[in-house]
Amino acid sequence: IVRNVLSGPVDADKQDYLLRDSYFCGVQYGVFDLPQLHQVLRNVVDPTGDRHLMVEPNGVHALEQFVLAKYYLTTQVVRHRIRLITDQMLIRAISLGIEIDHIQELAELYSFDGTYEFIRRYATWGDTRLLQTFAGEKFANMLSHRLFSGLLHRHLLKLVYSAPLTSFRPEAREPLQLISRPASQGLRRKLESGIAECIQKTSPLVGEPGTDLSHFVILHSYTLKSVKDESKNDETPILINKGTSPVYFEDASTLFQSINGKLSETHVEVYAPVCYESPADRRALRNRLHGPLTTILEMESGEQ
Repeated sequence: IVRNVLSGPVDADKQDYLLRDSYFCGVQYGVFDLPQLHQVLRNVVDPTGDRHLMVEPNGVHALEQFVLAKYYLTTQVVRHRIRLITDQMLIRAISLGIEIDHIQELAELYSFDGTYEFIRRYATWGDTRLLQTFAGEKFANMLSHRLFSGLLHRHLLKLVYSAPLTSFRPEAREPLQLISRPASQGLRRKLESGIAECIQKTSPLVGEPGTDLSHFVILHSYTLKSVKDESKNDETPILINKGTSPVYFEDASTLFQSINGKLSETHVEVYAPVCYESPADRRALRNRLHGPLTTILEMESGEQ
Protein backbone atom coordinates (compact mmCIF):
# COMPACT_ATOMS: atom_id res chain seq x y z
CA ILE A 1 0.00 0.00 0.00
CA VAL A 2 2.78 2.41 0.90
CA ARG A 3 4.52 1.60 -2.37
CA ASN A 4 1.34 2.37 -4.32
CA VAL A 5 0.93 5.66 -2.50
CA LEU A 6 4.54 6.64 -3.28
CA SER A 7 4.81 5.19 -6.79
CA GLY A 8 1.70 3.76 -8.37
CA PRO A 9 -1.09 4.51 -10.86
CA VAL A 10 -2.67 7.16 -8.61
CA ASP A 11 0.33 7.99 -6.42
CA ALA A 12 0.73 11.21 -4.46
CA ASP A 13 3.14 12.69 -7.01
CA LYS A 14 0.66 12.35 -9.90
CA GLN A 15 -2.15 13.81 -7.82
CA ASP A 16 0.07 16.72 -6.79
CA TYR A 17 1.64 17.65 -10.13
CA LEU A 18 -1.67 17.71 -12.02
CA LEU A 19 -3.16 20.27 -9.67
CA ARG A 20 0.11 22.16 -9.15
CA ASP A 21 0.95 22.44 -12.87
CA SER A 22 -2.61 23.47 -13.70
CA TYR A 23 -2.48 26.22 -11.09
CA PHE A 24 0.91 27.63 -12.10
CA CYS A 25 0.17 27.38 -15.83
CA GLY A 26 -3.14 29.17 -15.29
CA VAL A 27 -5.23 26.41 -16.88
CA GLN A 28 -7.94 23.98 -15.77
CA TYR A 29 -6.90 20.97 -17.86
CA GLY A 30 -5.34 19.03 -14.97
CA VAL A 31 -8.01 19.75 -12.37
CA PHE A 32 -9.86 16.80 -10.81
CA ASP A 33 -11.87 16.14 -7.64
CA LEU A 34 -9.07 15.27 -5.21
CA PRO A 35 -11.24 14.81 -2.06
CA GLN A 36 -13.63 12.51 -3.94
CA LEU A 37 -10.77 10.40 -5.30
CA HIS A 38 -9.37 9.99 -1.77
CA GLN A 39 -12.80 9.09 -0.46
CA VAL A 40 -13.19 6.13 -2.85
CA LEU A 41 -9.72 4.61 -2.33
CA ARG A 42 -9.67 1.42 -0.25
CA ASN A 43 -7.03 -0.75 1.40
CA VAL A 44 -8.26 -4.22 0.38
CA VAL A 45 -6.94 -7.60 1.51
CA ASP A 46 -7.24 -10.36 -1.13
CA PRO A 47 -7.79 -14.09 -0.34
CA THR A 48 -4.00 -14.68 -0.26
CA GLY A 49 -3.49 -12.02 2.39
CA ASP A 50 -1.93 -9.45 0.06
CA ARG A 51 -3.07 -5.87 0.32
CA HIS A 52 -4.07 -3.74 -2.67
CA LEU A 53 -5.03 -0.11 -3.14
CA MET A 54 -8.41 -0.32 -4.90
CA VAL A 55 -11.20 2.01 -5.88
CA GLU A 56 -14.79 1.54 -4.80
CA PRO A 57 -17.31 0.88 -7.64
CA ASN A 58 -18.92 4.29 -7.08
CA GLY A 59 -15.51 5.88 -7.61
CA VAL A 60 -15.07 4.90 -11.26
CA HIS A 61 -16.19 8.35 -12.45
CA ALA A 62 -13.74 10.08 -10.08
CA LEU A 63 -10.96 7.91 -11.52
CA GLU A 64 -12.09 8.69 -15.08
CA GLN A 65 -11.85 12.39 -14.28
CA PHE A 66 -8.30 11.89 -12.91
CA VAL A 67 -7.18 9.99 -16.03
CA LEU A 68 -8.70 12.57 -18.39
CA ALA A 69 -7.10 15.40 -16.41
CA LYS A 70 -3.68 13.79 -16.91
CA TYR A 71 -4.36 13.29 -20.61
CA TYR A 72 -5.51 16.87 -21.22
CA LEU A 73 -2.61 18.36 -19.26
CA THR A 74 -0.23 16.27 -21.36
CA THR A 75 -1.77 17.26 -24.71
CA GLN A 76 -2.46 20.92 -23.91
CA VAL A 77 0.53 21.85 -21.73
CA VAL A 78 3.32 19.28 -22.05
CA ARG A 79 2.77 19.13 -25.84
CA HIS A 80 2.13 22.85 -26.19
CA ARG A 81 3.86 24.56 -29.11
CA ILE A 82 6.11 26.72 -26.92
CA ARG A 83 7.10 23.77 -24.73
CA LEU A 84 8.02 21.71 -27.80
CA ILE A 85 10.09 24.54 -29.27
CA THR A 86 12.00 25.27 -26.05
CA ASP A 87 12.71 21.56 -25.51
CA GLN A 88 14.10 21.21 -29.02
CA MET A 89 16.13 24.41 -28.72
CA LEU A 90 17.71 23.11 -25.52
CA ILE A 91 18.54 19.72 -27.04
CA ARG A 92 20.00 21.36 -30.16
CA ALA A 93 22.02 23.86 -28.09
CA ILE A 94 23.60 21.07 -26.04
CA SER A 95 24.30 19.00 -29.17
CA LEU A 96 25.92 21.94 -30.99
CA GLY A 97 27.92 22.86 -27.91
CA ILE A 98 29.39 19.37 -27.61
CA GLU A 99 29.67 18.19 -31.22
CA ILE A 100 30.58 21.37 -33.11
CA ASP A 101 31.66 24.01 -30.55
CA HIS A 102 33.60 21.36 -28.55
CA ILE A 103 32.83 23.01 -25.21
CA GLN A 104 34.60 20.82 -22.68
CA GLU A 105 32.46 21.94 -19.71
CA LEU A 106 29.30 20.97 -21.56
CA ALA A 107 30.72 17.62 -22.67
CA GLU A 108 31.70 16.75 -19.09
CA LEU A 109 28.28 17.80 -17.82
CA TYR A 110 26.41 15.46 -20.20
CA SER A 111 28.85 12.52 -20.55
CA PHE A 112 27.96 10.14 -17.73
CA ASP A 113 31.00 8.25 -16.49
CA GLY A 114 29.26 6.11 -13.89
CA THR A 115 30.84 7.83 -10.90
CA TYR A 116 29.24 9.45 -7.88
CA GLU A 117 31.31 12.57 -8.56
CA PHE A 118 29.51 12.99 -11.90
CA ILE A 119 26.10 12.79 -10.18
CA ARG A 120 27.20 15.22 -7.46
CA ARG A 121 28.45 17.72 -10.07
CA TYR A 122 25.38 17.29 -12.31
CA ALA A 123 23.04 17.98 -9.38
CA THR A 124 24.60 21.43 -8.91
CA TRP A 125 23.43 22.54 -12.38
CA GLY A 126 19.88 23.89 -12.55
CA ASP A 127 18.14 25.48 -15.54
CA THR A 128 19.22 29.00 -14.61
CA ARG A 129 22.90 28.13 -14.13
CA LEU A 130 22.99 26.20 -17.42
CA LEU A 131 21.49 29.03 -19.47
CA GLN A 132 23.36 31.86 -17.80
CA THR A 133 26.69 30.07 -18.09
CA PHE A 134 26.56 29.06 -21.74
CA ALA A 135 24.76 32.24 -22.84
CA GLY A 136 27.60 34.23 -21.30
CA GLU A 137 30.28 36.28 -23.05
CA LYS A 138 32.84 33.48 -22.73
CA PHE A 139 30.93 31.47 -25.35
CA ALA A 140 29.70 34.40 -27.48
CA ASN A 141 31.30 33.12 -30.69
CA MET A 142 29.83 29.62 -30.37
CA LEU A 143 26.87 28.29 -32.37
CA SER A 144 25.26 26.98 -29.19
CA HIS A 145 25.46 30.45 -27.61
CA ARG A 146 22.68 31.76 -29.85
CA LEU A 147 20.22 29.07 -28.72
CA PHE A 148 21.18 29.27 -25.03
CA SER A 149 20.87 33.06 -25.19
CA GLY A 150 17.53 32.76 -27.01
CA LEU A 151 16.18 30.53 -24.28
CA LEU A 152 17.46 32.81 -21.53
CA HIS A 153 15.99 35.97 -23.08
CA ARG A 154 12.94 34.26 -24.62
CA HIS A 155 13.95 34.88 -28.23
CA LEU A 156 12.50 31.60 -29.39
CA LEU A 157 12.41 29.89 -32.74
CA LYS A 158 9.06 30.10 -34.52
CA LEU A 159 6.80 27.33 -35.74
CA VAL A 160 6.81 27.71 -39.54
CA TYR A 161 5.44 24.34 -40.60
CA SER A 162 3.15 21.68 -39.12
CA ALA A 163 1.46 18.72 -40.79
CA PRO A 164 0.01 15.39 -39.67
CA LEU A 165 2.09 12.38 -40.69
CA THR A 166 -0.90 10.92 -42.53
CA SER A 167 -0.79 13.81 -45.04
CA PHE A 168 2.54 12.57 -46.45
CA ARG A 169 3.06 9.84 -49.04
CA PRO A 170 3.25 6.37 -47.43
CA GLU A 171 6.95 5.86 -48.27
CA ALA A 172 7.90 9.08 -46.44
CA ARG A 173 5.93 8.43 -43.26
CA GLU A 174 8.24 6.08 -41.39
CA PRO A 175 11.43 8.14 -41.95
CA LEU A 176 9.60 11.29 -40.83
CA GLN A 177 8.08 9.59 -37.81
CA LEU A 178 11.58 8.57 -36.65
CA ILE A 179 13.29 11.82 -37.68
CA SER A 180 13.99 13.03 -34.12
CA ARG A 181 15.84 9.85 -33.14
CA PRO A 182 19.66 9.76 -33.06
CA ALA A 183 19.76 7.09 -35.79
CA SER A 184 18.10 9.57 -38.19
CA GLN A 185 20.62 12.35 -37.60
CA GLY A 186 22.07 12.22 -41.14
CA LEU A 187 18.71 12.50 -42.88
CA ARG A 188 17.56 15.14 -40.41
CA ARG A 189 20.55 17.39 -41.13
CA LYS A 190 20.06 16.94 -44.87
CA LEU A 191 16.41 17.90 -44.62
CA GLU A 192 17.12 20.86 -42.33
CA SER A 193 19.69 22.22 -44.81
CA GLY A 194 17.17 22.01 -47.65
CA ILE A 195 14.46 23.57 -45.50
CA ALA A 196 16.75 26.44 -44.46
CA GLU A 197 17.59 27.17 -48.10
CA CYS A 198 13.90 27.15 -49.01
CA ILE A 199 12.93 29.48 -46.15
CA GLN A 200 15.69 31.93 -47.06
CA LYS A 201 14.04 32.51 -50.44
CA THR A 202 10.71 33.61 -48.96
CA SER A 203 11.55 34.95 -45.49
CA PRO A 204 15.25 35.46 -44.70
CA LEU A 205 16.43 33.65 -41.59
CA VAL A 206 17.65 35.85 -38.75
CA GLY A 207 21.31 35.40 -37.87
CA GLU A 208 24.90 36.52 -38.16
CA PRO A 209 26.20 36.87 -41.75
CA GLY A 210 28.34 33.92 -42.77
CA THR A 211 26.76 31.56 -40.21
CA ASP A 212 25.27 28.25 -41.34
CA LEU A 213 21.71 29.01 -40.23
CA SER A 214 20.54 25.47 -40.98
CA HIS A 215 21.88 24.60 -37.51
CA PHE A 216 19.03 26.69 -36.10
CA VAL A 217 16.31 25.12 -38.25
CA ILE A 218 14.86 22.20 -36.32
CA LEU A 219 12.78 19.42 -37.88
CA HIS A 220 10.87 17.49 -35.23
CA SER A 221 8.13 14.85 -35.02
CA TYR A 222 6.05 13.80 -32.03
CA THR A 223 3.08 11.54 -31.41
CA LEU A 224 -0.08 12.26 -29.44
CA LYS A 225 -1.41 8.96 -28.15
CA SER A 226 -5.08 8.33 -27.50
CA VAL A 227 -6.22 8.74 -23.89
CA LYS A 228 -6.68 4.97 -23.71
CA ASP A 229 -3.17 4.26 -24.93
CA GLU A 230 -1.73 7.04 -22.76
CA SER A 231 -3.19 5.47 -19.62
CA LYS A 232 -2.49 1.84 -20.59
CA ASN A 233 0.61 1.44 -18.44
CA ASP A 234 -0.56 3.65 -15.59
CA GLU A 235 -4.24 3.68 -14.72
CA THR A 236 -5.66 0.59 -16.41
CA PRO A 237 -4.04 -1.81 -13.87
CA ILE A 238 -6.03 -0.12 -11.07
CA LEU A 239 -8.45 -2.57 -9.51
CA ILE A 240 -12.08 -1.74 -8.80
CA ASN A 241 -13.20 -3.33 -5.55
CA LYS A 242 -16.03 -5.72 -6.36
CA GLY A 243 -15.80 -8.09 -3.42
CA THR A 244 -14.11 -11.41 -4.19
CA SER A 245 -13.92 -10.60 -7.93
CA PRO A 246 -12.22 -7.22 -8.44
CA VAL A 247 -12.02 -5.98 -12.04
CA TYR A 248 -9.60 -3.69 -13.82
CA PHE A 249 -10.53 -0.05 -14.29
CA GLU A 250 -10.59 -0.36 -18.08
CA ASP A 251 -13.19 -3.15 -17.84
CA ALA A 252 -15.29 -1.26 -15.30
CA SER A 253 -15.34 2.05 -17.17
CA THR A 254 -17.96 2.34 -19.90
CA LEU A 255 -16.26 5.53 -21.05
CA PHE A 256 -12.88 3.88 -21.64
CA GLN A 257 -14.41 0.80 -23.25
CA SER A 258 -15.89 3.09 -25.91
CA ILE A 259 -12.50 4.67 -26.81
CA ASN A 260 -10.48 3.35 -29.72
CA GLY A 261 -7.04 2.82 -28.20
CA LYS A 262 -5.39 2.66 -31.62
CA LEU A 263 -6.22 6.27 -32.41
CA SER A 264 -3.03 8.33 -32.25
CA GLU A 265 -1.69 11.23 -34.25
CA THR A 266 1.90 12.00 -35.26
CA HIS A 267 2.84 15.54 -36.27
CA VAL A 268 5.84 16.79 -38.25
CA GLU A 269 6.95 20.33 -37.45
CA VAL A 270 9.69 22.81 -38.37
CA TYR A 271 11.00 25.53 -36.03
CA ALA A 272 13.13 28.32 -37.50
CA PRO A 273 14.66 31.74 -36.66
CA VAL A 274 12.25 33.95 -38.57
CA CYS A 275 10.54 37.25 -37.73
CA TYR A 276 7.05 38.53 -38.45
CA GLU A 277 5.06 41.51 -37.25
CA SER A 278 1.59 40.08 -36.66
CA PRO A 279 -0.47 36.87 -36.52
CA ALA A 280 -1.58 37.62 -40.08
CA ASP A 281 2.07 37.72 -41.21
CA ARG A 282 2.67 34.44 -39.40
CA ARG A 283 -0.23 32.75 -41.19
CA ALA A 284 0.91 34.13 -44.54
CA LEU A 285 4.44 32.81 -43.99
CA ARG A 286 3.21 29.35 -43.04
CA ASN A 287 0.95 29.27 -46.07
CA ARG A 288 3.81 30.24 -48.40
CA LEU A 289 6.11 27.61 -46.95
CA HIS A 290 3.67 24.71 -46.62
CA GLY A 291 3.80 23.47 -50.21
CA PRO A 292 7.57 23.82 -50.79
CA LEU A 293 8.49 22.28 -47.43
CA THR A 294 6.10 19.38 -47.93
CA THR A 295 7.78 18.68 -51.27
CA ILE A 296 11.25 18.69 -49.70
CA LEU A 297 10.17 16.39 -46.86
CA GLU A 298 8.43 13.93 -49.17
CA MET A 299 11.13 13.78 -51.82
CA GLU A 300 14.11 13.38 -49.49
CA SER A 301 12.38 11.08 -46.97
CA GLY A 302 10.78 8.92 -49.65
CA GLU A 303 14.22 8.04 -51.03
CA GLN A 304 15.36 6.47 -47.76
